[in-house]
Amino acid sequence: MSSPTGGTSLLQACSVNEVVKAQTNKVRLARLKGELVDRSQAIEHVFTLARAERDAWLNWLARVADRGDCQAQLQAAD
Repeated sequence: MSSPTGGTSLLQACSVNEVVKAQTNKVRLARLKGELVDRSQAIEHVFTLARAERDAWLNWLARVADRGDCQAQLQAAD
């Protein structure tokens, strides 16, 4: 469907324009419905969750070791 000179035909240009308008309207509607989130806020939230999970894994051994000490003390008290 290209023109004889190798350029884009008017029909192709109009088709592309309609597709872009439809995509723009779809994004605009999603924004109005509240279905989109701010990218920087989402990244910050995921980073915070990942940090909390990392810290939980790093502190796991200390928590388990403390629990073992408590159990040993309870058994020694009996």
